[in-house]
Formats: sequence, C-alpha cells, structure tokens
Amino acid sequence: MGRPRRYSWRTYSEDMLSSRYLTALIPTGSIALVATWQLSSHSWSAFGVEPMQSMTDAQTSFADLANITFTADCLREGTPLEGCDPYGRSFQPYVVMPARILAWLHLGSASTNMLGLALTVVFVFTVALLGIWIAHQWKVGVLGLTGAQVIFAGCCVTPPMVLAIERGQLEFVTLACVTSSLLLLSSSNVGARCAGAVLGNIAVLSKFFPVGLWAPFIRRGKPNWPALAGLLVTVLFTVFTWATLTQSTSTARADLPATSKSQFGSANLVATALTPSPVGYTPSDWVIDHWQWIRLMGWVTYILVTLLMWLYLRYSATNMEISPQGTRNLLLGGAGVIVVPYLLGSSHDYREMFLLPVVAAGLVMVQQGPSRPVAITFLAGCFATLVTGSAMVPTDSGFLWPKAAMIIGDVGLLAVLTLATALWLNGLQRHTTESR
Repeated sequence: MGRPRRYSWRTYSEDMLSSRYLTALIPTGSIALVATWQLSSHSWSAFGVEPMQSMTDAQTSFADLANITFTADCLREGTPLEGCDPYGRSFQPYVVMPARILAWLHLGSASTNMLGLALTVVFVFTVALLGIWIAHQWKVGVLGLTGAQVIFAGCCVTPPMVLAIERGQLEFVTLACVTSSLLLLSSSNVGARCAGAVLGNIAVLSKFFPVGLWAPFIRRGKPNWPALAGLLVTVLFTVFTWATLTQSTSTARADLPATSKSQFGSANLVATALTPSPVGYTPSDWVIDHWQWIRLMGWVTYILVTLLMWLYLRYSATNMEISPQGTRNLLLGGAGVIVVPYLLGSSHDYREMFLLPVVAAGLVMVQQGPSRPVAITFLAGCFATLVTGSAMVPTDSGFLWPKAAMIIGDVGLLAVLTLATALWLNGLQRHTTESR
C-alpha cells in the first residue's frame, strides 16, 4: 500500500476546485430567488423601484414588454402603430421588429405575462453563464472563488436589475446575445466565432446601442475576421436605419435634461450636482437653461479623464496586458455597450445590466498581480453604479438615495467607462500577444 496522502489547505483547495463550477449556483440562485420573491410579492419599493400599473391580466406590469405585445396586436389587426402603447407613450420605432416576430408567432398582449417571465428566465441563465465562466477562469483557490461569486451575486441583485424585471425589458435578450457573442468570439474555433458574430448582430438589431460590443476587436495584431464581418454588417445597418435610430433617441427623450435619478449619461453628473436635494427626475431651472453647455461639459470631462488614464497606462512601467482573450473581450465589450448610450444622452439605468460582463472580467483580473489595481477600480466603479441605480421613488419606509450617493454612482460609472476606453486606446498603440 502506498503512503497516505497528507492533506494541507493547498491540496484541499485543489481538490475542491474540481467542483468549482458549483459556485456558479451562488449568483444564479441569488437572482432566481430575488426574481421569484419580487414577481410573487411585488415588493418593488424595497429596491426603490416604482411599479407601473398592469394593463394585462399579469400582476406585474411588464410595461416595456407590453408596448411590444400591444404593437403585435396592432400589426395583426392592421391598425396604425402610433398609439399602440397601452401607457400612451410616444411611438418607439424599435418595438416594431420584435412585435413583427411576436405577430408571426401569433403572440400578443394576452401573452405578456408569459413572455415577461421568459425574459426573467433568460436573465437568470445569462447570470449562470457568467458565473460558470468565472469558475472556469479561476485559478487561485476555492475560497477566493466563492468570494468572487458572492460579489458577482451582489451586483446581479441590484436595483437596475430589479427595475428591468418589473418593466419586462427586452434588454435581457440583448444581454444574453452580447455575453454569448463576446465569449464565442474569444474562441479559437472559427465556427464558434462566426456564431458569435451572428449573435452580436442580433444584439445590435434588437437595440442599436450594443454597437460598442465590437470595440475589443478593433485593434492591432491578428484580426478576428468573423468579428470584423459582424462590425461591417452593423455599420451597414446603422447607415440604412439612421433616420429611425435618430427618431428612437428623440422619442426616448434621451436628449432632454435629466438627473441621475434612475438614469445615467455623461451630463447627468453635473446636472445632479447642480440640482438641490432631494434630487428629482427634472434638474434645476439653471441646468435646464444651460443644458447644451452641460452636455458639452460632460463630453469634455469624459475625454479629459480618458486621456489622463491613457497617459498613465501608456507610460506606466506596469504591464497592462489583459489575458486570456475572453477576459479582455468581456471587459471592453461590456463597457463598450454602455459607452454609446452614455455619450448619446440620458438613458434608463436598467441598461447598466451590461456592466455584469465587466464585473465578471474584473473578478478574474484580480488574480493577475499587475492588473489588480485596474481590476479593483472596475469592480468598485461598477458596484457603486449598480447599487445607487434606480432610486426612482421613496420606498414605504421613506428610503431615497441622497444626492451624494447618486454622485458617487456617477463618478463610479465615469471611472469604469473612461478606464475601459483608455485600455482600448492603449491596445491600439501596442502590439500585444494574448493567450486564448
């Protein structure tokens, strides 16, 4: 008989890592439990979310989904699409494509509840995918992996995610497509990369703003041809639908003055800071009167902070290569999705769900010594942004994020997006070799 194996904490950790994928149940179970609780109890105010009145038999409003399902009814009945939204909101051209798909499947307003629940399930599976990816990339011990999954779970159950569940947001499908696309485009298999390019284009077709997911593939070095082909399709789509995209931005009121209360944008930091407490949806009169200058100030701030971070990365002795490829793609692709609506104007903060790939990549980067400070910056910025989001109305207990908290969230998002842009610019300046 051989000598018995001596166990130490290190060998015990190595054995436990053989079942490391079980840790993905932490974020997956967390969002599943929160979603089940909210959909059954309708305690939306516990997350600062203002529920809307349901226009269907569903107890949850799924209000944004209802806009699509009622439009599908209009398509089948041949009635004008303007005015199909049961909440009387301005016509949004982007609802037509998914509404046509629902009409073809003979689905409509009567299916709103079923489809809203299906969107929640899609979100849970996307969280599971990212949790499994974190476990697959983790190398330094099961205790640290468990902590990483707990942090990721915390980000998954923040107010913007709960808001998206209540509204029945189609962005859950977009997030699933973006996440899957970025991971597949990181593969060495050509077929997988082609599938990733197709999913990336589906994401862009469903909502224009995910165009930023292609950012990681515009770089020096060996080109990722499927990704570049996907980018070309996106460019052509943008050219031929520019008028519709412009109308969507206008009818979404993204160009109107707004604060950080349930919204984000490059100008919102200044608008919130100059609005007296308690901060509402509408900024102060002075901000409204000088909104164009404040928007310009937001863009200039973004450019200057990005430049400073890029100069630091460019001339720092620290090796800032991000590996493996999937980590880089999730980090820059997820942030790239957010950059577009951030610069275009005020956007509803449920879109901050696209920071989840950034969080996952940041957690994996923590293992890499040279990039640990950058990873911690990403994680801190994402957490601050997500936790302070969706402070829409005071809850039953009187809770409302103070102005200082909203500003901290804005600064966190500014740090995340400018640092991601600086990393991307740094990659354009130097040829790096990254492991796949």
